[in-house]
Amino acid sequence: MVEVVVKKLGVPVAGASTSIRVKTVVGADGQKVRIRTLNAESANFADDLTRVFRANVRKARKANKLLADS
Repeated sequence: MVEVVVKKLGVPVAGASTSIRVKTVVGADGQKVRIRTLNAESANFADDLTRVFRANVRKARKANKLLADS
């Protein structure tokens, strides 16, 4: 019999990365904005970039969904 294994591929390991920083800054319109910065000299830069990209996409999809529902 064949054993079927189901798991996600290419997902970075969860946990805090020391090369990703979240900062809160004030935008030109006076609103607070959270930005994520990366350390370009990080040993795992590709994984960190993927993690930050996914967070940004998640945030954009949430904002678009709120706009579409209203």
